Amino acid sequence: MLKKQPYLVNGGKVLIRGNNKFYRMKQLNLLIGILIGITLFSCSAKDDGVSDGGSGFNIYGENYSTPNGYIFTPFDGASNKAQAIFISNGTVINNEYYGNSYCDFSNDLTQEVFFYIWPTLITELTDGTYTYDLNVDEPNLSDLNNVSFGFNISMIDNCHYGGYSIRLGEIESGSLTIEVSGNTYKLSYSFQLVNDEIIKGNFKGELQLIQDFS
Repeated sequence: MLKKQPYLVNGGKVLIRGNNKFYRMKQLNLLIGILIGITLFSCSAKDDGVSDGGSGFNIYGENYSTPNGYIFTPFDGASNKAQAIFISNGTVINNEYYGNSYCDFSNDLTQEVFFYIWPTLITELTDGTYTYDLNVDEPNLSDLNNVSFGFNISMIDNCHYGGYSIRLGEIESGSLTIEVSGNTYKLSYSFQLVNDEIIKGNFKGELQLIQDFS
């Protein structure tokens, strides 16, 4: 006596489970479709971390998170020195910055952005757009004359040991827009490189004040 097998009716045809190649292929295609959908959703969610105002930047198709924000201000209150807004996925140790030594950061830092602008106090960072311009003779509040990006950075003993950086000679044009609401700063920026690549990013959060001893 033959063993009765369960069946599935599809388009008027009876498909016997277990020994019908068409049925098994259809199930496999369905599974592949689900996996592709999950992958596309994950990629989209990752991209939205930059495009929807999250804290991070995108370059060469990769996203880099920068949830921590700081502003380096001259310890002597000098008015002839640009301040730096610094955003990264690491932290500044001891709330002090000593400049080009690059030994002032936590060892988990792997990406960072510096914006050098001319307001000398954090209270002067009001709503507005700062345009990137290397040819600055008389700096004013709309000048952004130095920008740098770092990613895939490796750290040893709180010092930059390696990584990839994009600096002055590689940036063609761009701007930084700042929106202030209480203690929250929203930064939106876009820069075009000399090789026509675009860097876009955002930051939203507080900017911790750090004394600059450089």
